[in-house]
Amino acid sequence: MRDIQVQENHGNTCDAQGECVVLVSGDGADIHLVRDDGADFRDFPWGRDGREQCQGHQCWRGRSAWGITSTCGQVGMRLIEGLPAAHAGHIGSRTPGARRNELSREVSKPQYLHFQTDIEGRVMISDTCKDDDGGKVVIMELGEPGRDAFRNLQAVANPHCTWEKDAHIHPFLSPDGTKGFFNSDESGKLRAYMITGLENAWSPQAGVRK
Repeated sequence: MRDIQVQENHGNTCDAQGECVVLVSGDGADIHLVRDDGADFRDFPWGRDGREQCQGHQCWRGRSAWGITSTCGQVGMRLIEGLPAAHAGHIGSRTPGARRNELSREVSKPQYLHFQTDIEGRVMISDTCKDDDGGKVVIMELGEPGRDAFRNLQAVANPHCTWEKDAHIHPFLSPDGTKGFFNSDESGKLRAYMITGLENAWSPQAGVRK
């Protein structure tokens, strides 16, 4: 059996064909966990508190039980990891018994949108928003789950993407964290790009990469 992350946009309206007619803002979105047989419905502690909004981008921290999401609010577009708790009524960050840890808390103005980790959950890649010099691809190391902020933040590419709706940078890592992939339409056509040699970016002192 597997756990599946599910985003619920409360207040969305769809027509008879299933097309979205009204798309609510992040205020109405929360993130849940459900087993693939439909049982054990749980809540992640993100959003729906009038302070932060779930953007709608989530991933697993490697093969662990921790999830990672991006939120937007007055303090920027943050990356927050969390462990779910029993369903408590769609109250997001106020879910009792759930754990959360802001990974981007040491960044003065976080601007992270799309992201993903390696299979060990020790390395992460992300893009930054268009306002950050057109958007960059960055990598960072992850420390102790539930405790540490990310560290060793490095920019590895500037894709020069137009940010049209079908042309987001949206990077991801190879399972071993040595390669990164992203989209860009800089050439006039949407293409996929690969970054190699990321294993050389990690500090030996961190015990993550040689």
